Amino acid sequence: MMSEKSKAKILIIALVAIMLSAAAQAAPPRYADKESALEISQVIDKGLFRGNLISSTFVQSAGRDKFELKVVMENGGEHIWDMNDIRMWTQDGLITLTRNRALVFPSKDSNEYAVLDKNLFSQQALRARVFQRIYRGKDILAGQTILFGVSDFNMIELLDIKPARDDHGYLHQYVFDLANGERLFLSYLDAYHAVIEGALLNDEAQGQPVQRTPYKLLEIRSIPLQRFPDNGTGRFGFELVFDRQVELEPGHFPFRIYEENYRGRAPRLENPFVIEFTAPNSEVTRYENKIESVEFLSNVRGVNDRINQKRVLLRANMQPEVLNIPPVVEVDGEIVRMLFTKVEDQSVFDRGALEKAEYKHRHERLLASTLNEEEVQQRSLFRQHMTTGLAQLDKARGEREPNSHMSVLELALVNFKEAALNSSSDLELEEALAHRNMTMNRMAQLIVKQVRIAFRLKAADAEQLAGNLAEARSLARDHVLLEDIRRLEKDLKKR
Repeated sequence: MMSEKSKAKILIIALVAIMLSAAAQAAPPRYADKESALEISQVIDKGLFRGNLISSTFVQSAGRDKFELKVVMENGGEHIWDMNDIRMWTQDGLITLTRNRALVFPSKDSNEYAVLDKNLFSQQALRARVFQRIYRGKDILAGQTILFGVSDFNMIELLDIKPARDDHGYLHQYVFDLANGERLFLSYLDAYHAVIEGALLNDEAQGQPVQRTPYKLLEIRSIPLQRFPDNGTGRFGFELVFDRQVELEPGHFPFRIYEENYRGRAPRLENPFVIEFTAPNSEVTRYENKIESVEFLSNVRGVNDRINQKRVLLRANMQPEVLNIPPVVEVDGEIVRMLFTKVEDQSVFDRGALEKAEYKHRHERLLASTLNEEEVQQRSLFRQHMTTGLAQLDKARGEREPNSHMSVLELALVNFKEAALNSSSDLELEEALAHRNMTMNRMAQLIVKQVRIAFRLKAADAEQLAGNLAEARSLARDHVLLEDIRRLEKDLKKR
């Protein structure tokens, strides 16, 4: 029989084969069909390769339905190019077409090509006062568009800068110095997109906001938890205070979650995972500005992005499993808020329950407009009792002494019962009874805990413990807890 080790090796080989097969399918074909080969040969003909004139091009077969190019240079040299070769030469900027044009391949997965008119691009770039930047590729802002003021346009080879490459492998050829101090590098492929998308504007973009100076992050402030008892959740977060009104949209502040890399060092933080928001066109002015903790977030701080210019990264440590709902971003004047949902009652947390609660909430808001003065007063009493009861529940969580803990829970229970009596709608009644039931169950759990301790220590007589368990049974609202109480009562009878 085959050993487990051999099976594991076969599985790994199979997985690698599948991955290589998938990669091969995703890559563009090495050879072109005859029609495409003829078309691209005409485009390349009479162009320049490494500064030498291409005098003629021919199409030749490389197998069944596979064609490549034979390229003859003016100096007599000959080259055989398949589509991979042509793509590579274009990425390096080594092929220049007639009339100072460049060949580009917009997709990594196909051999469909496009032609950049470099003269047209440079004319538009020299006149441009605004650059409409559409983020692409691996950038976390991919899909977003922001308009930036332009200070200068140049060619990268004139600035004594070693060119890098874009996400498609094309060398950077051009440089835009933006008005906010950011330097933007463009490849021929980037330039092609800029032309066809009308990204180079010589006016004020028809009244759209244009970023000319970076926003300065002045302060990070915490937003305390606000509870929504009707659906068992609460909302909290933090807000970023900038030096002026932020003319960006919530979508311009994306987030990601990752695990911190300690590079072999022991983790310094209890929560090694980081949630990170990106704030474009921004910079940190106060490096000591941070918040120690906000609910399940800790070590909230803002730092300048070391990779991308004029970006602030808002980071906080957390455990990813607590993030049941994605955070929401709000832009309000000079303030940007990152708001998180905290689930306090897990029993109601599912999408259907939340939608149901929201439906009821809308229904109640419509009914509220028809309330008379007496009903308005009744609702006021309801909210007073609910608010007091919730505050007492919070206080009870901090009580370590059992009797004090129970006393505070009893006060909370009274308020939830009064709230139920003063409810004026199904939503209010449901909210009050839910918290009444939860409080009663907590009281029963506390009694059971003390009975278990007394069992171990033999610190109370059977009659007293029986009375305690009877009280717990009358309070319990959970079938599992009720079953525990019944087992304890049976054990008590055996003593």
